[in-house]
Amino acid sequence: MSWEDDWPLMGHNHNDKGIGEPVLQWKKPKSKISSEIIVPDMSDDFGSNQLGLQWQWQANRKSHWYELTGQILRLHAIGHPGETNLYHIPNIMTQKFPAETFNVTTKLRITPESEYDQTGLVILGRQYASIKIKQVDKRLGVFYITGDEEKLQDEVLVGYLNGNDLSLSIEVKKGAICSFSYSEDGVNFVKANKIFEAVPGKWVGAQIGIYCYNSEHENSKGYAEFDYFSVHN
Repeated sequence: MSWEDDWPLMGHNHNDKGIGEPVLQWKKPKSKISSEIIVPDMSDDFGSNQLGLQWQWQANRKSHWYELTGQILRLHAIGHPGETNLYHIPNIMTQKFPAETFNVTTKLRITPESEYDQTGLVILGRQYASIKIKQVDKRLGVFYITGDEEKLQDEVLVGYLNGNDLSLSIEVKKGAICSFSYSEDGVNFVKANKIFEAVPGKWVGAQIGIYCYNSEHENSKGYAEFDYFSVHN
């Protein structure tokens, strides 16, 4: 009897030591009932009254973090006074990387109450990178930020917005090389002039996600509304 007969094994037993490794493809498990192969959802148009099963949070979910209103996901600018490092923000809504290469695009509007309200699209692991929007001198600025679990994050201004409606995008290439961009018309995208190599988190692989929080006040009336989250080739 082999080790696998005694204990379930996750992944490929590549070195016969019973320590599974992830695989890109695997044979379908046997079943007494005939069923189709179904790929889990990755994109979300937020048209349901509940979030899709692909979503998870960085901490135990709290109901006041978000609302699903018709065809829109509203993320509230939950306050975390003094916290500017995304790694420690609990109300980041994430999902796992769906493939080796892919693109993500999301459309949103931010309605900030103050310059401390901020929202964005993030690649999250022990190190992270994000394209973020916040108010600066009564204008909305787009920033590229990077950081990790310990150090303060770096922040670079990418550009200013004419309104509060925009699209954010990430392109992920082989080797987990990620590039970030934004667009005000959904067609012409402005790239952040830096690339980021994604790394795993502590207990999971790298994740993609969206967020909205306030870095100064516990009770903010600011929010961001997301029309969709599209994962595509």
